[in-house]
Amino acid sequence: FTSCSASVGGGMYLYSSTATVSGTGFTSCSASGGGGMFLASSTATVSGTGFTSCSAYYGGGMYLQYSSTATVSGTGFTSCSASYGGGMFLSSSTATVSGTGFTSCSASGLGGGMFLHSASTATVSG
Repeated sequence: FTSCSASVGGGMYLYSSTATVSGTGFTSCSASGGGGMFLASSTATVSGTGFTSCSAYYGGGMYLQYSSTATVSGTGFTSCSASYGGGMFLSSSTATVSGTGFTSCSASGLGGGMFLHSASTATVSG
């Protein structure tokens, strides 16, 4: 997914859906929410995937909303930017993140790497 754009979910938009994303990349994708991926009432397993230079107002790399769940492993968020949650933004959602790096991600507001909002839960491990 390269230079993709949309109002929401620049690279991929999931609504009440399930996706497995493996060994792919989101590069220079943009949206108002979820520059790379946007999940609404959805579940995603993301592994071995790169989010590079993706941008959005909320969640430059990924945005999870409406009780979405994401399992993210062996993935990199590099130079992603947003006003809130440069790498990831969670709203009323859950993420399990392992072996994943957030490098040079930035937010002009809050949460350069990750922003959790509205009773979201994140488990992050090496």
